[in-house]
Amino acid sequence: MSLGNILASSSIYRILNITATFILTILMSRLLGTSGYGLFSLIVVNITVYNLLSGLGCEAGITYHGAAKSFNAGKLLSFIIIILLFQILLLFIINLGYWRIYHTNWFGIRYSWPVFLMFLNIAVTDKYNALYYGHHLYLLFNKLSFLLSLLLIAVFIILFFLYPSVSPELYLQVYAITGLLQLTLLIIFYHKSSHEKTFLSLPDAKEWRIFFSYSIITVITNFIQFLAYRVDYWIINYYFSDNSQLGIYSVAVRMVQMFWILPLLFAGILFPGTAGKLEALSMPKMLSLMRIMNTLNLLAAVLAFFLISFILPLFFGQAFADGIYPFRWLLPGIILFCNSTILAAYFAGTNRIKINLSGSAICFIIILSFDLLLIPVYGINGAAIASTIGYGITGIYYTYRFVKISGVSLRQLFIITTSDKYKLVNFVKSALSGK
Repeated sequence: MSLGNILASSSIYRILNITATFILTILMSRLLGTSGYGLFSLIVVNITVYNLLSGLGCEAGITYHGAAKSFNAGKLLSFIIIILLFQILLLFIINLGYWRIYHTNWFGIRYSWPVFLMFLNIAVTDKYNALYYGHHLYLLFNKLSFLLSLLLIAVFIILFFLYPSVSPELYLQVYAITGLLQLTLLIIFYHKSSHEKTFLSLPDAKEWRIFFSYSIITVITNFIQFLAYRVDYWIINYYFSDNSQLGIYSVAVRMVQMFWILPLLFAGILFPGTAGKLEALSMPKMLSLMRIMNTLNLLAAVLAFFLISFILPLFFGQAFADGIYPFRWLLPGIILFCNSTILAAYFAGTNRIKINLSGSAICFIIILSFDLLLIPVYGINGAAIASTIGYGITGIYYTYRFVKISGVSLRQLFIITTSDKYKLVNFVKSALSGK
């Protein structure tokens, strides 16, 4: 299947996933309220940071080596199991030390087992996501993601109507348990679909060096980039400790980052494709798809800028209405950063990951500097302004590096052509037909 057809088929499920994410965000924000949703967002951010650091960038290594066929399926699974056991052991040691100092678990005793389950869900899902994409099972993963999202939505619809006013603890517990069920199904479908015999074997020292020769720079890059994405959460939480402002801001961020879904889909396919040197990933096709996505995102952004003042209060309630201006401030930077997401995948797949490292460092330093300057004065609006400045400058940096390396002009990168319009029509037809 060609890159265009893969994207067309996967895009339908990504669009459905956007809808599912939107519905789930509405349900959870309504049930948890501004403060509870802020706490939930903070838990997810902290778990993700821990997973990034303790996982040592293995997800990128799994995708890269899976696509390049450096290791067989059994060896990759062995890497996953060993790294996951290391993560669990390290978490236990850290939590034990935290208990000895503060006489409580992270986020308190009430949240200890839901938080652990949420960590397990995030850690294992990320690794299996990498396996799916490394073995080019893009469409299957996107189908499953949508169907599993429907399961979570169904559970929270029941909670919304039957248990609308209980403590956040119950909702987090249900979220964690449902996530474990989703994870189990994701694992089962992968092993049924990969058609590879899996024989576990301990990697030797040389294999670990090969595996981490790619992953170690990636973990540093991903960690710095994640800090750029979420450092504002911690600073907002520091200045507004009741979590309400964080809850409002996190909903605005979650909404505006939906514009990254198509670029992330393309990046997820582009990275293993360039690593595996697939012929379908020619430069003209890549540029055409980027021009189409840039145009669609820009048109959608203009529409969203005006509609957000109706969408947030209508769907999330008046309590979240203060998220309108942060959403609008974030929008320009988010759109400019879309190309960075795709180009970072291109640089990673062509083993130019040091460019990604410098790009992430630029993004983080700018956002952190402006966060510290603006959040104490302007609150969540200041956080949004800081992020849009950082994303915008980083987007320009990635574009500059790509143009310099590839010799591609800015016109080729951004200005849609007549042939692109025909490709877009065929893209939509292919997506709707499922071919």
